[in-house]
Parts: sequence; C-alpha cells; structure tokens
Amino acid sequence: MGAYPTLDHNRSKTVGGLIAVLAVNRPFLEKNRDAVQRLVVSYLDVLDLARKDSARWSRIYAEKAGLPENVAAESIRTTQLDATLPLESIKRITKFLSDNGVITRDVSGEIGEHYTYDFLGKATGKSPEQLGLNR
Repeated sequence: MGAYPTLDHNRSKTVGGLIAVLAVNRPFLEKNRDAVQRLVVSYLDVLDLARKDSARWSRIYAEKAGLPENVAAESIRTTQLDATLPLESIKRITKFLSDNGVITRDVSGEIGEHYTYDFLGKATGKSPEQLGLNR
C-alpha cells in the first residue's frame, strides 16, 4: 500500500494492541466516582460500536486524522479493539514517553501503586487478571 509494510501493532512488545488509555487524577476520582464509571462505560460502548461498524470507524478516523479513507481503513485493519489495561504495557509506554521527553518525569515504576481495575472490572464483569494485571 505504501513505502512501509503494514505493522501489526497487536504483536508489538512495546505497545501491543493498546490504542487508548483513560486517566483521571486522584482528587477527581475521589469526588466523582460515578462520573468516572460512566466514562468507562461510555468508552466501552464506543469500542462496541467501532467493532460492529468498521466502515463507520474508518470514516470517522479518516476525518479526525486528516487521512484518506483507504489509509485509515488499512491502519485499522489489524487493530483488535478490546477492553483491557495491560499494566506491563502501560509501564513500558510510560518509560518510552519519559525517555523521549513527552512526559517530564519517569513514573513507570510508580504506576502499579495508582492503577485500578475497579471501574473497568465493574463495567465488564471481569477480574483484574482477565483485564491485563499481569500482562
């Protein structure tokens, strides 16, 4: 399709299939637990819509990213949308972002202390282990 082969990021050891992370700070979380839960449920609803209508997902992605639709369609072709939070991937991504100056401080070693599967677990009915605790 282009100058570079299609990359199956789902198999990447650095990122994996992770394409989005929702984060809130602790004060917001403590004051707005219901809003955070609704945010997670809404996100899962959007994932479900995208899985069911890849043509629509591709059109929206093309529009928002300023890409031709065929490029957007190819870029999502191998994307597997799932609702997991692989902690080890999050740590690797955070380290990468710090090493490359995107975030000012390396917090990859601290993430596990603040990471919670409570909201995603409640929304999916799955355990932290099923959602990526040890991945």
